[in-house]
Amino acid sequence: MDNDERGSLEGVGGSEEDGAGGKGSDGELGLEARLARIDEIVAALDSDSVEVSRALALFEEGMEHVERAEEALALVEVRVKELAGPHGEDVRDLRLEDGDEPDDG
Repeated sequence: MDNDERGSLEGVGGSEEDGAGGKGSDGELGLEARLARIDEIVAALDSDSVEVSRALALFEEGMEHVERAEEALALVEVRVKELAGPHGEDVRDLRLEDGDEPDDG
């Protein structure tokens, strides 16, 4: 992987070494850290004691994390397609719709 490719995927999955769990070299949260923060925000919003202004701020923060996580996953999808190369047509689309179960065969 060249430097351009590595740079475009920083903070997306992988080891702590490349910033996936925490902050990457550019200060951005990694995918796992974003998902963990989203879980924290959801738990806080489920609380009966959160004030409306705080709930709105948490909701806004959560939506930003969701947007960034989707962007990171889109980069991963592009990279997987690049790696699949000309055999990409043979690679099954593994995305599942809500409620779908993966095929066993």
